[in-house]
Amino acid sequence: MEVLKDAGFSEVVSRLPSLPIAPGVQVVLSPSRRLVASYKSVRVSWDSAKFMLGFEGNLEDVVEALESVMSSFDKHGYLPEKVCHYYEVSFMSQPLDIEGFVSNLRNKANIELKIGNEVLRPFSISLSNLEAPISREYFYKWFHITVNPDVNAHQRRVFVQIVKRDTDLKSTINF
Repeated sequence: MEVLKDAGFSEVVSRLPSLPIAPGVQVVLSPSRRLVASYKSVRVSWDSAKFMLGFEGNLEDVVEALESVMSSFDKHGYLPEKVCHYYEVSFMSQPLDIEGFVSNLRNKANIELKIGNEVLRPFSISLSNLEAPISREYFYKWFHITVNPDVNAHQRRVFVQIVKRDTDLKSTINF
């Protein structure tokens, strides 16, 4: 928290939900991610199970917040290249107009699956740079795009979600 405070972040105090089980005894339920700070439009969360600090908000504000917090990490003796194993940018699904998406996908990916009397063909697509982000050499260099058609306009509009992971903050920000 000192690193975040010195970088200009405001501490966010959030009460964990609890469940009373007997007089004077409560069970506290902890979400995997807990909101801990804010900076302009940026909300900072901490996931203690993954040792992950998450930044969510307006893209320009997130970049500014990251630059500020990296300087603060240095100031407090935590070298980012030593304590941060990777940086990940995860964009929310964004609409994109692509005429004839499902028809074109089905023409290019000539795949059919028969289950009973039903014939199934591709409707959405997911692309990655590697087979899976699980091995040591690939885990930190993941790039994944998911394209899902808008079911109400499946031939005109898709929703694109992008996840990019890298070991270098500058290249992640540039992306």
